[in-house]
Amino acid sequence: MNKSIYKKSKILYLITCSNHKQKGGHGEYYKSSSLINLLDKKTGQDLLEFRELVLAHIKDGSFSRAGKRLVDLPYNSGLVEGPDFGGNKNGKYLQAKKRYIGRLYREISEESWIKRKHHVLILSGLYGVLTPEEYIQLYSLHTKDSQIIFDIWENELTEILIRYIKLFSINIVIDLTAENLYRRLINWYIIKQSARVYHAFGDQNVGSSLLESIGSFLEFKGLMGDESELTNLFRYEDFFKTRYEKLLFLSDISDVRKKGLPKEEISEQERKKDDFVPTQNNPLEFKELSVSGKPDIVFSFKTLGQFNELPKKVKTKVPKTIVKYIKNPKDPGLGTEKFTKNGETLIRCRIDLKYRIHFDPVDSKESKLIIRAIGPHKLEGVG
Repeated sequence: MNKSIYKKSKILYLITCSNHKQKGGHGEYYKSSSLINLLDKKTGQDLLEFRELVLAHIKDGSFSRAGKRLVDLPYNSGLVEGPDFGGNKNGKYLQAKKRYIGRLYREISEESWIKRKHHVLILSGLYGVLTPEEYIQLYSLHTKDSQIIFDIWENELTEILIRYIKLFSINIVIDLTAENLYRRLINWYIIKQSARVYHAFGDQNVGSSLLESIGSFLEFKGLMGDESELTNLFRYEDFFKTRYEKLLFLSDISDVRKKGLPKEEISEQERKKDDFVPTQNNPLEFKELSVSGKPDIVFSFKTLGQFNELPKKVKTKVPKTIVKYIKNPKDPGLGTEKFTKNGETLIRCRIDLKYRIHFDPVDSKESKLIIRAIGPHKLEGVG
């Protein structure tokens, strides 16, 4: 990597990791290559903490894909709590730019990575965010594997990016994530308070099908282009013709429709995530809460998924937390507090040191307790 990037360039590209990965690696881990080494101590420690949390979910069997636990997948068999997760075990490492061998990465030469003139950060379901030179282990984890993955990294990634933007005086952020699953992890409104943002869309393809075009852009223009030339491209020309299709750079995502570009479809799961689940479909743990005059516990499809993906030892604590709150909202063990989100007042309680639950104030007329979110302690950005 050209280290002068950190002193000169004001352009930051955000790309995604790859499902296809190079196996193997060596036992040496180089801390100097890690994003954590570039960030301030607190931000770096927060990033390590959340990486460790995701790894713990994989290893305890909480996450699954197509009926198979992720911990049982071959790619995850060698995952250890090494320095990349704040531990000290010996893992097998390759640089991210060499570990990832998917469609985007196959377009980019080693020379372009080494001689690149601009900042690049990679979004990852396991590592959160990392540099191309960062040493990582072999793993298999999709952002879509679990709502909890999204909950862990949502808001946290935005905070880390803001710190990075301020640290290196970034002026322009280019969103090359391509997929809604990754793009929705970032609060772009907040990012736009500190830098100009442009989102890449293709004139033919959307989602993961756009990755070759993004890689082609980075190889032939994005990584090696002069800053002034690229600034003019993003601001005035607004497209680059890759060898596959035109790549357009939009400052406003809503312009996708105005320009007649293909748009990624919203999945059925995403469409119904806020719909309420019939009470009879509640988890067994909630069917017989041991408290008199209990309100109906109401889950949405999203929160039911969050509950089902909790580690087993945490899952059993959730009904007990609800019972505690119903009996005594001021129970000191709950750490009950109110907060406001989108103009609504919500209740936040402590499940344990690492997990929280959010719900609406109990409706005395209808006797309902509507669960809004269950997850890690920085749930919905509330620390």
